[in-house]
Amino acid sequence: MKKVVLKKSNPIHVKFHYSEALHAKKIILETEMGLINAIRYMNRYRKLRGEETKLKLRLKKELKEVGDKIKIINQLMPQIEIYDKNPFLTKEHDGKKIALAHKKKPEKNSLETELEEIRFKLDSLAQKGA
Repeated sequence: MKKVVLKKSNPIHVKFHYSEALHAKKIILETEMGLINAIRYMNRYRKLRGEETKLKLRLKKELKEVGDKIKIINQLMPQIEIYDKNPFLTKEHDGKKIALAHKKKPEKNSLETELEEIRFKLDSLAQKGA
């Protein structure tokens, strides 16, 4: 293998007009300004993300405390005993039947139901007539 030896060359000089040099200097300064602003934004972003993380951890801790307090309150509340044979309304707890909150499905208003039926009939009549 041959070693390649580069000859030292004379530097090349390029001549700019004053207006071109001024324009190039302006572009370089604007680029530097943009980079400095980007660094500022990144630093601010890091700071805000750190604060956000601290706040989320604090919120998580407080929510856990509230959940624990709710559990304690539920244990201290008296339980209603019900002797009902409907298994959907009661559950066994320590050998006692306890009432569960019964959620009703929201029923449509009878007027709304009638309006929907009338609209359906009108649509079917319109399709037959067309």
